[in-house]
Amino acid sequence: MENFFDSLKNFASPRYIFLGIVGVSLLVIFSFLSFRLAEPVMSILYSNLNTEDSSAVVTELGALGVKFEVSGGGSEIKVESKDVLRVRMTLAEKGLPNKANIVGYEIFDKESLLGTSNFVMNVNLIRALEGELARTISSLSSIKSARVHLVMPRKDIFKRQNFEASASVVLTLNNRLDVAKDEA
Repeated sequence: MENFFDSLKNFASPRYIFLGIVGVSLLVIFSFLSFRLAEPVMSILYSNLNTEDSSAVVTELGALGVKFEVSGGGSEIKVESKDVLRVRMTLAEKGLPNKANIVGYEIFDKESLLGTSNFVMNVNLIRALEGELARTISSLSSIKSARVHLVMPRKDIFKRQNFEASASVVLTLNNRLDVAKDEA
């Protein structure tokens, strides 16, 4: 028994203590790296989703048995990198996400107006108008989605003939094909 204590005293030298600390540190680092590398790499499946679409996509991912993470307050969904394309195609077959994220007047909330050129402001105005019109049209019960394109000709001082604004609207109807008269 005394031999054991004597050998412990010999191992208590600073050199052996330092080697022990280095060994334990290396063991901790390698185990952390192995656990970290074993985790799947997650990639963004969809971002900027509204709550309806996010809920529908999460429900469908659960039914498909796909591992996923939700972040960004529910607006961003991530899946394993190897599954992104397959899952997008599967969800697209089922019509998910239902509505594209349409940007309206809130586009002006996101950007600083200081230093923005007139051209960028005009493009953002047209995008905002298109988005608001598409959002309003999509709110009708028989419309699944709407896409609106506006043509807003520039007003020139020296031109005699001014062209009027025009719009192109593409609608995707819900399964039922009848549109109420008050909605038309």
